[in-house]
Amino acid sequence: MKKAIFSILTAYLLICTTGLTAQTGNVLHFDGVNDHVLMPNNAELQMANGTVEAWIKTDLQPGYHGVVVKQFSYGLLVKDGYLMTFDWQFNEDRSSNKFVATDTWHHVAITFQSGVTNGTKFYVDGILENTVTYTVQAPGLGHELTIGRGATYNNEQLFHGLMDEVRIWTTVRTQAEIIANMSSTLTGNEMGLVAYYNFEQGTANGNNSGVTTLIDNTSGIKTNGTLNGFNLSGNMSNWVAGSTPLPVDILSFKATPQYETVKLDWKATNNSHNKGFQIERLKVQNNEWEVLDFVAADAKSNVYVFVDNSYLADRNVNYYRLRQIDFDGSDFLSKVVAVSFNKGKSLKVYPSIVFDGALNLEMTGHGADTEGSYFAIVNMLGQQMQAGKITGQQVDVSALPQGTYVVKAGTEQAKFIKQ
Repeated sequence: MKKAIFSILTAYLLICTTGLTAQTGNVLHFDGVNDHVLMPNNAELQMANGTVEAWIKTDLQPGYHGVVVKQFSYGLLVKDGYLMTFDWQFNEDRSSNKFVATDTWHHVAITFQSGVTNGTKFYVDGILENTVTYTVQAPGLGHELTIGRGATYNNEQLFHGLMDEVRIWTTVRTQAEIIANMSSTLTGNEMGLVAYYNFEQGTANGNNSGVTTLIDNTSGIKTNGTLNGFNLSGNMSNWVAGSTPLPVDILSFKATPQYETVKLDWKATNNSHNKGFQIERLKVQNNEWEVLDFVAADAKSNVYVFVDNSYLADRNVNYYRLRQIDFDGSDFLSKVVAVSFNKGKSLKVYPSIVFDGALNLEMTGHGADTEGSYFAIVNMLGQQMQAGKITGQQVDVSALPQGTYVVKAGTEQAKFIKQ
């Protein structure tokens, strides 16, 4: 292997015990009878392209059950245990083909581009499960956004289970962006984020009769929700405590590049039931997790180290996770950590002011994300206006209105002005 010097761009630190995971802290329990949360039909939520994501824990129930739905526009539902959405334009289901009614926590997400062939993608726990064609029938129609309900008529298609960390974006999030942020809290001022509900309200399992507003934690225009049907007392139909994902608390987990390897190290509390940790790495080309090795639990120490000598050198980002396994066979997944490398790759965009509609895009450097990289052009509101693949040829941006735009390709971005 050739020698290379890497510099860290990002390394995500996992601290499970501080409540950074979406499953800890307070969450909402929906009883499947009449519980749901209604948001006003604000203009910010009227969109034809975007991303919806949430953490859910639900069991198998027949029929449709709304997670986050703006009827006749977009949304996420569970039907007969499978994550899906509904295309109101064509009156057809669009399924992820992924079963999520396992009574365990899952991160679910949909990215959609209305009318674009195979422009809509389903992700479960950061993994791309299916790609479909989807049409937003009426983004501005007067149906409010609903959490925990599918149909707006007669309280139908109600969700049963727990929910946390609902996020709505006007941008089409990439898989890397979803993985990097799905297990972390947000600041609320991220570009393209128009609604963010972290559910950190009320007293877990207590008397919450006065806590009937679900707060939008974005820094811009607030789209607060109103709780309907909740008992707001006890351990059901109420603000309740989330469950810690690992019975063995992982105190820290990080990935660091070292010369020709990637070093993983983590700290965990000792537990007599803990058999050990399976180390897994994401194979980006087919969106599957591969098993690298197994590290047995150490009863005398809570510090662990694993060195990945076969890291994916052709990738600019490597993703890792731990599967903690008990002696009874129970297994629990950690959050994902990512380590990014700067391999001299850069995006070149010129001219900086475009008068004739011809924009040049070049990606220089090493690795898979150079020539042939996918790019997106977004406006200053974070809305995607154009997308494609960098081919070395000029990109025609003559259809764009005058204004300032950002070109994104992988982790690189650059601005230009269209005149």
